[in-house]
Formats: sequence, structure tokens, C-alpha cells
Amino acid sequence: NLIEDPANRQRRAAQLYKEARQRPHQSAQEFNLYLISLEGQLDKEYTPEQRRIHLWTKLSDTTRKAILQYQDTPSTRDAIVSLATRIEKSAGYERS
Repeated sequence: NLIEDPANRQRRAAQLYKEARQRPHQSAQEFNLYLISLEGQLDKEYTPEQRRIHLWTKLSDTTRKAILQYQDTPSTRDAIVSLATRIEKSAGYERS
């Protein structure tokens, strides 16, 4: 069946969102876009602070540890993605 029931689609998106973690070789930008796409399918709207915390907890341990090395921890989701992207570029991150 090509047309998925909206309730099933929402449940599937909720499960994927709960299980989402940044994968190896997945940039912070790519991962953030993935989370945004899932959030668009959920019937619950999160606050900007909740969305920031969700991104933070779902980033790879390596990325979180690198961000924590900076004096000022980013206070917004966009700032987290921006700093993570700079860290990835300075570390020679290459998408495979």
C-alpha cells in the first residue's frame, strides 16, 4: 500500500525520532535536517528549547565532547549545528 495511514505514519515518525542518533560520517547539518523532517511528521510541537536539547542528546558522543571543549556552550539549536560544523571542518571531516 503506497498510501500510509496518517496515524501509522505519525507513530513511525515518533519511533524514528525517539531512536535517532547521529551516525558515523553523518554531518551535524545532515543529522539536524533529518530531525527536522521527523519533527514535521509529529503531531506534537516541541519548543525551541526542547528541540535544542533533543539535538544535543542525539549528537554523537565525539561531537558533544568536542563542543564541550569550548568556553561558551551554544544556547540555540542553530548555534549547536554551526559550531559542530566548524569542528567537523577543522577535524578534516569528509562525508563518505
